[in-house]
Formats: sequence, structure tokens, C-alpha cells
Amino acid sequence: MALLEANSNLKLISCDPFQKDDYNDSGLKKIQAANLQERHTHLNSFSDRALPKLLEEKASFDLIFIDGDHKFSGAFVDFHYAAQMTKVGGIVVFHDLWMRALILIRSYIKKNRKDFVEIKVGSSNMCAFQRVNKDSRDGMAFNEFYNRQGYLKYHINRLSWERKTVLGKSIFKLKTIIKKT
Repeated sequence: MALLEANSNLKLISCDPFQKDDYNDSGLKKIQAANLQERHTHLNSFSDRALPKLLEEKASFDLIFIDGDHKFSGAFVDFHYAAQMTKVGGIVVFHDLWMRALILIRSYIKKNRKDFVEIKVGSSNMCAFQRVNKDSRDGMAFNEFYNRQGYLKYHINRLSWERKTVLGKSIFKLKTIIKKT
């Protein structure tokens, strides 16, 4: 809704296989109530099935927002297709960056995709990459993107997020004190 209301020229495609069964079409009903349905296409499908079809149809986008399957494989597949459909100058945004899988995908893009550069966003739970060029990697291109530091940082943060243990509660308190100073 926010995107459609913000720009009267914008056309939006959303993939959500749960809209009907889990949400009683509440999002689609709000779009219709605001009379924005002419600029919105809803695909009642998982993104790993919808995105290849859009690519085959030669769809291209200025903005792609990835917030679907949060497993590494699912989010990576979403980026794989999104990268091919993002116009030069376009942006890919990831949500739920607190999850280890998304942290690793961010690291992969930074280390392996020179055709995308990270841009600042106003949320620590999101990251965004702008396409700056066409993909010019050869078939052997790969740079290691996993490191122990990221693994350790994630698990320390997870302890503080969950606050289920004395250690987790202590880490949360310590992080709160550090943020205030």
C-alpha cells in the first residue's frame, strides 16, 4: 500500500501464497479498498516458482523487496532471480537481516557480486544493494564469504535476542548499556 500510494506511476507485483488462507486476503482487500488494484498484480505462488516465470517473460524491475523464504537456499534463489531482473540503477532490498541466512547472503553479495553495491538504509533489520553494472563474472568466479567472526557475532546476538538464559539476559543488558554510551 505504501509503495502504491507513494507513486502514482508505480506498478507492483507481489508473491504471497499465504494471502488467502492465512490472512483472509486482508492485504488484497486493502489495496482494492484504496482503489489501487489496477496497478497491483498478486501472484498466489512461492517466489521460487514465480520469479523464474517472470524472468522468462523478460520482466525487469527498479526495486525488488525480498522477504519470503528465510532459509538460506530460498533467499539465495530469490536473489539469484532478482539479480537477473534488476535494472542497472535498480535496488534489491532484504528484510529480516537478524537471521543468519540473510547475513550470509549479504556477505555473499558483497564478496562476489561487483555488479551490486550496498547502499545505506535506515534500519538495522534490512540491507539494500544497488545494481551498478551488468554481471561480468566468468564461470569460475567465487570468493569465500563465510567467516567465523560472523558466526560468533550471530550466536552472541541470538542469545541476547532470545534472553532465555542468564548469559543471554546479561549480553542483552550489556548491549543496552553500550548503545546508551
